Amino acid sequence: MGKNFEQGLANLKAAIEKEGPATTGKAYDVLPLNFPSTTYALRRRQLSWTEIPSFYAQQLPQIYEKAISAKATPGSPSGLFYVWDETNQQADMAAAVSVAAGTTFSDSTIQVMNLPGSKAVYVNYYGAYDKTAEAYASIDKYLATNGLKQKAPVIEQYITDPKIEKDTAKWLTKIIFLVE
Repeated sequence: MGKNFEQGLANLKAAIEKEGPATTGKAYDVLPLNFPSTTYALRRRQLSWTEIPSFYAQQLPQIYEKAISAKATPGSPSGLFYVWDETNQQADMAAAVSVAAGTTFSDSTIQVMNLPGSKAVYVNYYGAYDKTAEAYASIDKYLATNGLKQKAPVIEQYITDPKIEKDTAKWLTKIIFLVE
C-alpha cells in the first residue's frame, strides 16, 4: 500500500505544480502538530472523485449514528486519504468519525482503526471542499522546505457542519499531514 500512496502523492504534487497557484495565489500558514493517537470508526472505499461527495453524504451520518448507539461519543467527521490518483481520478479513502478507544460495533461494515500518535503539520482551511488545492500546495512546499516526509493517511477534519452553516467561506477544514 505504501508504494500506491507514494505514487498518489507524487501524482497530486504533479497536478498541483502543473496547475500552478490558483487565481488568488494564497499561501496558508502551515503549523506543527503533535497528532494524538486517535481511534476512528470508518468505512473505506476506492472511489472515483465524482463519487466522494455522495459517499460522504451517505456514510458519515450512518457512522455517526452507529457511534452514538454504541455510546462511543463521536467526534468530528473526517476524511482519511490513503491514495489520491490524479491519472485515474480515484481515491482510496475512508469516511471516518473519531470515537473513544476500545469502541466496538455490532455492524461489521464499520471498521475500527487506531491511528497512532505522530508528528504532523496542518493548515486551517476555510472554504468549499473542492477548493483546497492552495492549502495542499502550502503544506507540500513546507514539507519540501523542511525536509519532512509525509506518511499515510492525509486527514481532513470537517469542523464546520455545512448543514448548519451555508456560507462556504466559513467552512473550516483542518488538513493534517502526518510526518516522519
